[in-house]
Amino acid sequence: TGETIPVNNVPVGPSRLEYSLAGVKLPTELPGSRLDIERITGSARVQNGRVWMTDDSNAVVTAIEGGQRPFVVNDLATYDGLLSDLEDSRRPFVDAAVSFSALTGWQRWMRMGDRPGGLLSRASGRKERALDRLPKPFLSILAARFPELYRDPVGALDRPAFRFER
Repeated sequence: TGETIPVNNVPVGPSRLEYSLAGVKLPTELPGSRLDIERITGSARVQNGRVWMTDDSNAVVTAIEGGQRPFVVNDLATYDGLLSDLEDSRRPFVDAAVSFSALTGWQRWMRMGDRPGGLLSRASGRKERALDRLPKPFLSILAARFPELYRDPVGALDRPAFRFER
């Protein structure tokens, strides 16, 4: 369209997920939206002392007000870690890496209306034990845009969740 639109960088959450041997209990809503989600966790694959596991979800996020079209999200993640770490019950933290792809509809702030298409995002990363171990460029953005989250990430879990604005 030739229009320049500022990026709407609003995080999702915080939210707490309950994990058990039966799996994760998924939320049914986000602030301002209903969430219909299906999650498919694949079987662990072990080779040469490493474990790979897929964790995919398909979700439809419907705004409670406003009559906007639902936002469709398909998240595809593959986690990788050491089998020996997982087998050690004394370990409170297990290192893991993730490769992630997301196929979504247009985010509402993009003002794409009913145009065909959507977004494909790809990322990779690692689970870290401490905030200061995250990449410096990410920390700079976090500190500038959400200083309260940067100063106290654990305390953010007790804050009200951000409204879902995708």
